[in-house]
Amino acid sequence: MALVSEFLGELTLSYGGSTAQYDASELKASMKGLGTDEETLIEMVCSRNNEELLEIKRVYREMFKKELDKEVAGDTSGDFAKLLLALVQTKRDEPSNVVDYEKIDEDARSYSPYDMKESIRKEVKGDLEKSFLTLVDLMKIQEDAQENS
Repeated sequence: MALVSEFLGELTLSYGGSTAQYDASELKASMKGLGTDEETLIEMVCSRNNEELLEIKRVYREMFKKELDKEVAGDTSGDFAKLLLALVQTKRDEPSNVVDYEKIDEDARSYSPYDMKESIRKEVKGDLEKSFLTLVDLMKIQEDAQENS
């Protein structure tokens, strides 16, 4: 799904649209009608940084005359909704260049014999689990990128 989404995003850009316009359209489609496409919500919201989310929210408001966070709140519930809303409202701390991921993992292991992903799988299920796992994967990608630069 991520590969298809990336390809469609590039296709949108090649025809004059912006990434934020593509993301706003995908988010709207994921919440349209009966049922919610949680996979798309997770992919779009969890994988964008605060700056990107601010732009997506601005474009969403322009395109649909509605607030993205209110739409997300109306289509989700529970802890899953709280997580997505915190991300959409750009309450996430941006990663710094001095984050020591090994130290974080070490600290986590002092509380639990499981690594972060195993702990998430044991403690939460469903869309919240998928969201947390997506965020962990993105942190790992950022860590690898920092090590290689």
